[in-house]
Amino acid sequence: MIGKRILTIFPDCRNFHLIKDVGLIPYVLYKEFGFQSTILTYKNDNYSFLGKDINGVQIEFLKKYTNNKYLDVLIYLLKNKKRYDVAQFYHIDIRMLFIGVFSKFFLPGCCKYHIKTDVNKDFFDSLNNKFRYRLVKYLFNQYDLVTIESYKLYQKAKSIFGSASLKYMPNGYYPKKTTSLSNKKNQIITVGRIGDKNKSNHILLEAFSNLSNSFPDWKLILIGEIEPDFTSFLNNYFSKYPFLKERVILTGRIDDRELINTYYAATKIFVLTSKLEGFPLVFPEALNNNCVIVTSNIDAGYDVTNFEQTGKVFTYPNTDELVLKLKEQIESIDNVELKNDLEILKNKFFLKNILQEQFIPFI
Repeated sequence: MIGKRILTIFPDCRNFHLIKDVGLIPYVLYKEFGFQSTILTYKNDNYSFLGKDINGVQIEFLKKYTNNKYLDVLIYLLKNKKRYDVAQFYHIDIRMLFIGVFSKFFLPGCCKYHIKTDVNKDFFDSLNNKFRYRLVKYLFNQYDLVTIESYKLYQKAKSIFGSASLKYMPNGYYPKKTTSLSNKKNQIITVGRIGDKNKSNHILLEAFSNLSNSFPDWKLILIGEIEPDFTSFLNNYFSKYPFLKERVILTGRIDDRELINTYYAATKIFVLTSKLEGFPLVFPEALNNNCVIVTSNIDAGYDVTNFEQTGKVFTYPNTDELVLKLKEQIESIDNVELKNDLEILKNKFFLKNILQEQFIPFI
């Protein structure tokens, strides 16, 4: 495997993408499997994470041949595809996937093609359109590897398309260090854009207010930039529950990854209340730090709780059910069996293991 060359094609890459799957996968392929990893993007940012968090990954700036990213990528591939063994695309972008097919047609046999889909249930709803269904099926069949992050959605895709190229490959973590459940604090965290409509943080806040009397030593920490439209909700919330001002902590935006990890490391429960997600990277980050997960019933939520064997899933947007699930999890958080199950689950989402099992054999 030494010397394999992978090109990750992501024209809209910003610095923060480098510590998500776009940067982590090429990094682990370089670090653990000897790949020569390159990210292809326009120069959109300063990319300070490049030499620090994913040191060893190269970046190649896409020239604006036409000022159309699809045509620019096509021109680049036609000129440079022989330099690579794997071309990797992200997300179901029909036009970009056609670019891959075109370049493969004009230069057959040069390299293998991988789509990391990051699909959610809306993708499958869109397949009710027969033309789109046939188009997606055609594109999937042209690629050597098509990966889906949620096992439930992978099974659904397999039943719909039946493509041999379809594989289950969840997002994972690649730790610099890890923590145990011992010496953790009685606190709940969530990480993301606080107040974003899809994140539905108001559900978590209301649930915490309902639990606060029963668990007076627990705190709630919301990490992330606060959306301006959410300020009025927060003002009303603290007017209604003034006694929670010391127990609900809003950190604001944190760019320092080490600082965010200190919050994870000190926390017992991570909560996500989103209406819709693919496979958010906060899940493996939480697992790496031995946080038990309580989540809305997005498909990936069943993966990271082992179908509620280790963690809880509530039906979005049922606040009462979230209260019940949190109560159950808080009361069992120090259970020895739970800690053992969490360690087993963590191994499943270690990115080196995921790539070894689901990516390397097909490349």
